[in-house]
Amino acid sequence: MGPMTVRATFALLCFLLMPIGAQALVYPELTAPNARFYPLYDHTVHAQALVEAIDTAEPGDHIDFLYYLITADRRIGLPVIEALRRAANREVHVRVLTSDIANIYMDRSGWDIQLLTDKSLATPIQFTKFGGWRNWFHGLGFNDALHEKLVLIRGPAGVKVAFFGGRNLDHNETFLDLAFIVKPLNVTSSSLCDQLWQVFEDRWDTVQRLFQPLRLRRTAPRTAQIAAESHTSLSPKQVREIPSPEQVQDMDGVRRFMASAGVDAEPVPGELRPAAAQVITNEMLGNARTGIFSRTLLGRARMPDDIEFKAEEILLSEKMIYLMSMIASFSPRLMGALKIAMQDALLRIYSNGRKAARLVVPRGVSYMVSLSAFIDLFKTPYPRGNLEVRLMAPDARYNFMHLKGIYTPRLALLLTSNLNSQSVANNTEMAIVVNDPVFAQAMLEDITRRVEPLFHELDCETALSDYETESTLFRRVLNFFVSMFY
Repeated sequence: MGPMTVRATFALLCFLLMPIGAQALVYPELTAPNARFYPLYDHTVHAQALVEAIDTAEPGDHIDFLYYLITADRRIGLPVIEALRRAANREVHVRVLTSDIANIYMDRSGWDIQLLTDKSLATPIQFTKFGGWRNWFHGLGFNDALHEKLVLIRGPAGVKVAFFGGRNLDHNETFLDLAFIVKPLNVTSSSLCDQLWQVFEDRWDTVQRLFQPLRLRRTAPRTAQIAAESHTSLSPKQVREIPSPEQVQDMDGVRRFMASAGVDAEPVPGELRPAAAQVITNEMLGNARTGIFSRTLLGRARMPDDIEFKAEEILLSEKMIYLMSMIASFSPRLMGALKIAMQDALLRIYSNGRKAARLVVPRGVSYMVSLSAFIDLFKTPYPRGNLEVRLMAPDARYNFMHLKGIYTPRLALLLTSNLNSQSVANNTEMAIVVNDPVFAQAMLEDITRRVEPLFHELDCETALSDYETESTLFRRVLNFFVSMFY
């Protein structure tokens, strides 16, 4: 059987299997989304908020946990894992779905997986990893990474609270990031949280039907001992004894938001209530049809993607655009839209910088790979002042920008996607479109207050100088690395 016959056979199988996979891509816009948003910027506060929310789950409740990356880091991931274990021991039904990329980051001994797959729990956690070796799925044209970050806590009446955004649960607590707590105003009514739940159900159902769940290797007799020892084996570098005043203030706001409930509840400072919102996802087997005959990442990047289409629509229709991405290796479609947008709109791009840290992964990788896109944009003729590229300048609190999103005075596109070719071609992603000027203006003000002071502007001369410092071979190796993992 020749190579073309093999590829044709796989293509036929993909067409046959497609109805089993994702169906809804663009959910209906809710003009009364019945939702309250609370933004979270700090990694540690986000993890603590997750733990406290999980601890509120009652016997019989459900916790749905979809994360691109979760590790048993003793400051961020482990407290969340232990909270999930406590919930399972209270007879809460817990499902955890993560991408196979987690294999690279999880503890080499596998004890973080053991904590999640411990059969001695009162209600064992259902734990599944999507995929095998990434290249295997990449070659067949499947999405090879679940890149969403979504947590749902559900009771008998519906979703009580959801966490959504671009933040992973790993050791990178000094990343500047953005996630949202989303709560329905009325749990018994249809809400945006129901659309988020449908995303999880779709991903879970597709993985369970088409891909073999993780086989439990053993009961892990040392699980209890490991959990008991986890808090006594911290090195000084892993412990930040006293939270910063900003973290204390942020956590106080989170607790007030979590305690506030009901349609008539007064808004908590920092809380946002959108007038219209909808969820957009991409199809889990979306590039199986279009990507299987393509031998290159560029070919797969041309596949239909509703999140990319929405981003393009925003870029071509708005007059003031704040775009945030950890890495500016934009897809060809979005690069074209950016060049058009620069002609009559103010475009401000936030990303990572620091040539001095170019060899530090992933900060330096982000900057070096992004430079080619920045230079391309700078060299495109545009009215003076329409383009600003602003780079992260690490300070004592944050040293890497992991923000993702597009914000304008009229609307906000909240993302898990980095808007690069990898996100379009090979990742499952999701987004929330908030079509509300009040929400959008509040987010722009919050971003300007919290984020703007941490950035400095990049000019074309500096970009060219930094780009030409490195060899062609070095840049090619970086581009290959990014195409595999970002």
